[in-house]
Amino acid sequence: MATRVLTASPSQLSGAILDGRYKIEGFLSHGATARVYLASDLATERAVVVKLLSPEAAEKPGFRALVAREATVTRRVRHPNVVTVLDEGVTSGGLPYLVMEALPGEPLDKLLARKGRVKLDQALKIVREAADALAAAHAAGVVHRDVKPGNLQVRRGPGSELAVKLLDFGMAKLSSEETHRDDASTVLGTIEYMAPEQIVVEMVDARADVYALGVVLFRLVTGHLPFETDAGPMVLRHQLFSPIPPPSWLVEGIDPQVEALILNATRKHPDNRYPTMNAFAEDLDAILARSARVETRPLSRAPDMYVPTTERGREALRVLSQKFGPYASVPPPS
Repeated sequence: MATRVLTASPSQLSGAILDGRYKIEGFLSHGATARVYLASDLATERAVVVKLLSPEAAEKPGFRALVAREATVTRRVRHPNVVTVLDEGVTSGGLPYLVMEALPGEPLDKLLARKGRVKLDQALKIVREAADALAAAHAAGVVHRDVKPGNLQVRRGPGSELAVKLLDFGMAKLSSEETHRDDASTVLGTIEYMAPEQIVVEMVDARADVYALGVVLFRLVTGHLPFETDAGPMVLRHQLFSPIPPPSWLVEGIDPQVEALILNATRKHPDNRYPTMNAFAEDLDAILARSARVETRPLSRAPDMYVPTTERGREALRVLSQKFGPYASVPPPS
């Protein structure tokens, strides 16, 4: 995989200069709430990336404050595998923006779109570096809440080793915080990678990121998501109520240790997953170094079902259970 240089498309903002310093060169991508541009830092003569809140998102309550919050949270996590926020500001039109380092390479989702899947050793190394970044976030008291291929930038490092950077802390929260009022009725994240507790908008901790990274590894080694359907509600149902299918159903001859690793990370009840990202990383290291055998861990909570811990979560699960009928059931309170 050759290292790719960032290339931007022409944009209506091309040539615009923010705060007399950041010259927009072109458009890179967009997400649900922001647009991303390649820019030149006129003070340092270096390329940077500008993440600008979209006008549509700026009209929604709370979204302007989230940009400053993302800068604060990202700066709290200092690690070589985490993107660096360099600056923040507000345009003359009142839209907040962040300035970040410009990273070579490409998002992992684009790599997967081209290749379908990656070799097992590459998959394990990509996820291992992502685990390092997330462990650093968790040590700083930050839960990412949107771990997915599109938020992992991959490039070749020195000696052709894969290098990964974790991006986009826009959905992140501090683990000591209660769920924000703005979050209380909103499912934040990407459904295909979300743990059940995040879907029903309950408190999440590092184990939600463990779940998401387990799904990323499933996608890397099989070429598929665990639950693939064009019907969004069906993905929601499966994420809440269906066990992740064993990767060996899709890839014949997959290493049973890798399968155990994925299944340990993606169980429905958080108590049945790896308790920390470091524990997940230890089993990754054991597989990479062939130093110990990784087995499927025994369940702390049997059967493996998500049990809501709040009335809001129980009500959300009841509503969804009624919607999905015989395909779902509400577990009793723990």
